[in-house]
This record gives sequence, C-alpha cells and structure tokens, in this order.
Amino acid sequence: MNEGITWRLISDYIGAGEFLLSANRAFVGTEYGVQCLPYSHESLRDWKTQLGSRCISVRGQGETHLLATCRQGVYLLTREGEIVQELTSIDEHVHPALPAAGDTGDDSNGRMYLSSGTSLQFRSDWKTLAWEFDYLDILGKSVQAVRLINLFQMGDDQVVVGVVDYDSGLGRVVVLDSHGKASWMSEPGPVSELFRAGEGSFVWCMSAYGKFETRLTALDGRDIWRNENMAGVGRVLPNGSFAMLVGSNESPRWDNWELRLVESNGEVIDQLEGRGRCAVRPLLREDGSLIIIGSALYLDPSSSRVDYTNFLKMPQESLFQHQVGFREQLPEYEVYVHKLSADRLSLDVIYHVSGSYSLAQPLSLGKHIVFCDGRDIIGIET
Repeated sequence: MNEGITWRLISDYIGAGEFLLSANRAFVGTEYGVQCLPYSHESLRDWKTQLGSRCISVRGQGETHLLATCRQGVYLLTREGEIVQELTSIDEHVHPALPAAGDTGDDSNGRMYLSSGTSLQFRSDWKTLAWEFDYLDILGKSVQAVRLINLFQMGDDQVVVGVVDYDSGLGRVVVLDSHGKASWMSEPGPVSELFRAGEGSFVWCMSAYGKFETRLTALDGRDIWRNENMAGVGRVLPNGSFAMLVGSNESPRWDNWELRLVESNGEVIDQLEGRGRCAVRPLLREDGSLIIIGSALYLDPSSSRVDYTNFLKMPQESLFQHQVGFREQLPEYEVYVHKLSADRLSLDVIYHVSGSYSLAQPLSLGKHIVFCDGRDIIGIET
C-alpha cells in the first residue's frame, strides 16, 4: 500500500498549516520561522530564517517571493530566505495573510487581509491600514478569542469570512464590502465550514447545538439550497457539483466519514465510505481524481465506545488548535490517504501509517501527491 513513497523530508515543520512546493524545494513553517528543504538531486542549499514566532503559513507571492504568516508578524521573503518586508503586530494572527485580488502584480505592495484573534484588517500597503472589522461587533463583546473558519475574497471588492467564539463554537458568516462594512451576515450558529462555491456564492455548514446542515448561499444572503442532513468539509468541483466529507461526531459510523457527491442543485447523487475523520479539504488533481486524508483515533479499551466518541473534537477544531499552537500535543492517529478515481467508481486507500497525524492540505507535484506525515513532508507517486 505504501510502496509508492518517492521521498521523505525530515523537517522542523509544525505539522499543520500551508506549506509551499516549487519544482525542487519545499518551504515550510516552523516554530521559529521558515525552513527551505530541497528534495531534488540538484545542488540547492537548504536554509532557515528566524522570524521570532510560530509560522502558520507559507504561500507563494509571485515567482520570486514567499509570504510567511507568523503568530506575531507577516513577512515577505525572497526564495533564498532574505527578509524584504515585515509587519509585526501585538495581536496574534490566526489565519494566513490573504493577498488582495486585482492588485498590480507587484509582489511587495502589501495589499492583503490579516486576521487576528479579534479583528480583520485590510492593508492597502505594508504601512497603511485601510480599514478594520471587529469580530466582537457580531459575536459579542464578552468573547475572548475567535476561531476563524475561512476567509476569501470574491470579485475585486467583497470578502467572505466565517468566525466563531473560540470557547462556545457559536459564530457567523459575514460578507464585507470594499470598506469593511457588513453587507450581509448569517444568524448566530455553530458554523463549522465555509468555502467558495463559484461566482457569487459560497457553501457553509453548521454542526452542533442541534444543527447539522449545509447551505449554498449567494453574496446577498439568499439561500440557493439547503440540506439539513449533511455537514462536513467540502470543495466545489469544476462542473459546479460538490464533494462533501460528512463525518466528525455526526459520522455514519464512529471514526469514519462518508464522501457525498452533491449536484449543483443540492441533490446527493452518490456516497462512499472512507476511513477516519477529515480535517482538510480533498485535493482535486488535474486528471479529475480526488485525494482525501482521514485520521482515526485508536480505541481506548478502558472507556466505553460512547464516552470515547463524546470527547472527540471536530477535526477542523483540532487542526486550528494545533496550527496556532493552542494544543501542540496531539494524540496518535491512524492516517489513511484515499484516492477517488476520476470516473468516481472506486475509493482506494493508497497510503496508511500508524501513530502519526496529517493536518495540512495535500498538494500535487507532477505525478506525486505531497502531504505531511507528522512533521515530515512525503511524496508518493500515483
């Protein structure tokens, strides 16, 4: 099952959050900053750049730069690790810096959205704060900290953000205009997932407190469809349909999930069962296949099955806690990497490892699938 491993990088990676691949190098976030690791046989040097706090994301910024989001700062680096620009802040970041769409193409202009534990900022450049949206205005002034579900820009001037109270899990989805004002917001609820669905619409889910539903919603707040028997991690497919990984504590079987293929009108047309619970969205490959990572906890024989299950957090919550460093010590998981064929006829486990975790979005690199196995970055050929 694991014979396809081509290479494994032993790194300082935190084991969660975005990492970046180029043709011959990987760039990962660490406790101290950013690390570069070559995985080809070319004479490329590895390097480490100290940035002073835990790095939760490394994104490409053009062809020549990296954008690193650390808990206490955002940095523009060359691909050789030199700091070009930096923006340090007292408020700790809880989401990767999001470069603004529709910019001039200048890698160093600093137009981006930054999310801290209490607010969302839009910066027109590295020195200028254009506007700030206070999450406490929609969640309540008593909220101490937030967990951000997702953040993305739609068009040139609207932003969609999902945020919940870190303690209660209750929150809202909000659409912000170009001035940072809320043009629509959902009613309070246990928001658990949010992703872009296409031009002018997005999918969001609620799980817990008696809610278990998925909605496709337009930017003006109009529901296009609603399914009250489904919630989980998902993504939109090229034909406008959706792949939803329905699991967590609502799983049809303990510790497993169902892949539900959903038409653009919300109709479920197929469902397949996989192994483990899913924290990250499936990867869509160029050949049309999907890569899905599931993690299952070992059964604790000293407790009942019911008690064992009741104490499990949603996978997305575990991912967030580990990524930002709130919960650095994770339990040991059985990790299963699945491949759904392009014809959607078979769902196969192509990699399995015991005593590990995988809390980063898998990536494609040519014929390889690249994902994290704990702190290691591995590539398998498919």
